[in-house]
Amino acid sequence: FCKGFSVIFAASASLPVGLEGPMIFIGLSIGEHVSHFMPRRFPGLRTYRATRDFAAVGTASGVSIAFYAPIGGVLFALEEGASFWSQILMWRCFAAGCVTLLVAYFWVALEAQSLFEPMNFDGVAKFTGIHGHPAITSPRLFYLRDYFIFCLIGIAGGCAGALFNTMNKKLMIWRRKIISNAPLKCAEVIVLTLVMSTLMWWLPDVYKRCSTTPPIDIILTEDAFVYRQYNCPDGEYNHLATLFLNNLSTVINLLFHSDSDAFTAGSCLIAGTVYFVMLLILFGSSIGMGIFIPLLYIGATYGRAFGIFIDDLYGQEGLVDNLVQTYAVVSATGMLGGVVQVLISLSVIMMQATALSYFVVAFMIVTIFARVTARLLGSKGIYDAILDYKGLPFLEEMPPEFAQANSSLRARDIMSPEPMVTLEPEIKVSELLAALTDHFDLQFAVMSPLHDNALIGVIQRVDILDLLKHRSIFYNLEEQPRPKALLYDALMKDRPDIPKMEQVQAILSEEDMSMYIDISPYVQIAPYAVDGHESAERAYEMFRMTGLQSILVLGPDYRPIGIIRRSDLVVLQECDEQEEQVNRRNQSVALYASIS
Repeated sequence: FCKGFSVIFAASASLPVGLEGPMIFIGLSIGEHVSHFMPRRFPGLRTYRATRDFAAVGTASGVSIAFYAPIGGVLFALEEGASFWSQILMWRCFAAGCVTLLVAYFWVALEAQSLFEPMNFDGVAKFTGIHGHPAITSPRLFYLRDYFIFCLIGIAGGCAGALFNTMNKKLMIWRRKIISNAPLKCAEVIVLTLVMSTLMWWLPDVYKRCSTTPPIDIILTEDAFVYRQYNCPDGEYNHLATLFLNNLSTVINLLFHSDSDAFTAGSCLIAGTVYFVMLLILFGSSIGMGIFIPLLYIGATYGRAFGIFIDDLYGQEGLVDNLVQTYAVVSATGMLGGVVQVLISLSVIMMQATALSYFVVAFMIVTIFARVTARLLGSKGIYDAILDYKGLPFLEEMPPEFAQANSSLRARDIMSPEPMVTLEPEIKVSELLAALTDHFDLQFAVMSPLHDNALIGVIQRVDILDLLKHRSIFYNLEEQPRPKALLYDALMKDRPDIPKMEQVQAILSEEDMSMYIDISPYVQIAPYAVDGHESAERAYEMFRMTGLQSILVLGPDYRPIGIIRRSDLVVLQECDEQEEQVNRRNQSVALYASIS
């Protein structure tokens, strides 16, 4: 809800923000927490895996409603929103996108009081023109040679995207060091708002370019003042004022569909540059915002300026408008592709949002060249950069090139350098609580001292916390008979709600600390494990394909010698830049040689 309120106020202040970011975040948050409200008779929908899948479903729904692109939402969740994918998850995202759009269509028809009238599907697409504005109904025509120009546009978009991501990352690092408290963050937002407002109202007066207002059905138009007069003579509109003083979706529609002489190249370049710089500074500040719509705006302004330039070179009668508008649409896709660096979902989103299905090859070309160019310049996508900045352990689909190129790199070489924590099946409550307090592993290996420390299985951290709430299963060593084990339904009763460590500590008394608990009935036997001699590449693939949180590494006698966590595999992904960390890890597990 904070994201939603923030983006409402940010958009009202005319900041270069998009609604799609908060919409995606809200969908993800709802999906992540919906398992809390699932009936208890469906325990499979209240597990960690269900919570993870619902988060991806929520992401797909958020993208679907943001762009009215359900298939694009499913593909976006596949490309960017989930590190573990399955056929059932794809089906759930597909169904969620379908329901989301049906609800959206219902509300659109209800608002227009047209529930019993034929639907205008062009009207519910995002970028098919302004209602009441004369739009081109004939197909957008372009030459075969324009595909070569689309490649150049993609390269330019990749360069701009690499510049944006690199500068934004440096700015976020600086912001974290300097702007560290709430008053400074609030002051930053106020200053940026003042700067943006000043530019939006001052530049149209300094660089005043006026044109005759085109015919437009004011009655049918949501905003009767789409074309802003702003110090121009009656019957004319100010180019920069029109580009600055309308909401971004309206201006994008104007850039995509207006005549070639609707805006000068200079006006487009000024507007695009102002938004590029301000978006670069704003993104990462304490504002709920999306980046898709502002990037489309920036790309459309640059593309329209480029189209006017190309028109001056070889424009022909009857094709002028189409060329300028075509370059605006394709350049918007290229700019967005250079920053976010997604391919399939972006092409489908643009195809659905513009209702230009025959542009799909152009969208594919420009996104491919934009991504490849940005990657060659050493830039990750903006979402990957944010994950790196926040230190979140997201795993890419393919194993790191470092692991693929070094076949001698083994699973034992990449396991965590910290000593592995093991538990006994019968353990003192105080020792169990100390293990949870001192170590933050999500699962612990359980080994039997009566059988030469043979591996029994693993127990999840959340299961231990739930067990510690049930004091009835504690006992003294002299007590006979021992308490009965909890049934599965009793253990899962409060899921997915997980008790916090402070709550468990408040429940336990001094007497409880001296008692024992038998955790063997709650152990997951035959857990996922990998041999220490297995290749690091294979260990990475197994970890990611099975959606694990951690995996045991076994020694020559099939006893665990270590553990691989997500954070360890993230370091492996960065080995090209941090090879010295791998060397330290190799030294830290040198004990394996003496064991083997």
